[in-house]
Amino acid sequence: MGQKVNPIGLRIGINRDWSSHWYAAKKDFPAYLAQDNLIRKYLTPKVKDSLLSRIDIDRVKDQVTVTIVCSRPGVVLGQEGANLKVLKEGLLKATKLSDVKISVVAVELPDLDANVVAQNLASQLEARASSRMAQKRAVQTIMRAGAKGCKTMISGRVNGAEIARSEQYFGNVFDNISTSFGNITNITTFFNAIGSLGGFFHGVFSLLVDIVKVPISIILWFFKLVLI
Repeated sequence: MGQKVNPIGLRIGINRDWSSHWYAAKKDFPAYLAQDNLIRKYLTPKVKDSLLSRIDIDRVKDQVTVTIVCSRPGVVLGQEGANLKVLKEGLLKATKLSDVKISVVAVELPDLDANVVAQNLASQLEARASSRMAQKRAVQTIMRAGAKGCKTMISGRVNGAEIARSEQYFGNVFDNISTSFGNITNITTFFNAIGSLGGFFHGVFSLLVDIVKVPISIILWFFKLVLI
């Protein structure tokens, strides 16, 4: 059987943070979780053209703050924030919240964001671009931006072929890909019957270096303490 593990879920709490920040009592937890899911389901198609990276949700008492992280913040904001007002009104109706604050943040390095790159690949496929040229161009852009390694893959009826196949390209070898200290981002997106996947390796998390500096005797003592 396959032993595939989501690289983001594996690293949560180590070198990745949660996409929702709040604490709830046991009775409120299911409602908050369903509400977060509803917020993301509502906003994702609305801000598709902004090359969405992720949606973060913070709750402090009754105040809900939604942060949209995207490559094109101007598309979400609109002229003088007109689009943002429409989004807020629609979100309040959909979720039945009393109040919600929406903030828009630009991605610092869009060429190193797997979600943005995968959506770029999908948009090029929609425009009938060559899958090979699109992937090769994406790999070159990613490596120039400073990634330690990358992998892109397009699966399905590539270039209109009758028989489905997969095409993948690599940029450098992934080091420490199977360890929780490797800073990996991974995303899959779909266009009709074709899926594009992007995975980047950004380097080893600094905590690994700190652990190496710790004397071996202290590490052995810690393991003895845990076993006892």
